[in-house]
Amino acid sequence: MFGVFKIGESEGKKVNLAEVVYFVLMIAICFVVGFFEVNINDIIDINGAVIGFFFIYLIPAVLHIKCLYFSKGKKRIPKIELKIEEGQTVEVKQVAPRQS
Repeated sequence: MFGVFKIGESEGKKVNLAEVVYFVLMIAICFVVGFFEVNINDIIDINGAVIGFFFIYLIPAVLHIKCLYFSKGKKRIPKIELKIEEGQTVEVKQVAPRQS
């Protein structure tokens, strides 16, 4: 048929469903933008709003929740000994994880 629809066949690979969905989605978006004559500045504004939302709100919130509730293993901090002077040591006590 058309060479565009032979995704991955030239290298002997199997067609990946994610690539096909991405390809069809991009064509659909381009068609809708062209059909409704959407102003390119509006697309840039929407893109900036979505990316700004992820950078300002969503990513820090996800990192906070991951660190707070989904830590991998509750390991103690190992004991550290620092030599201040010859024969004198300073011991840092172990810090226990917060109990929920």
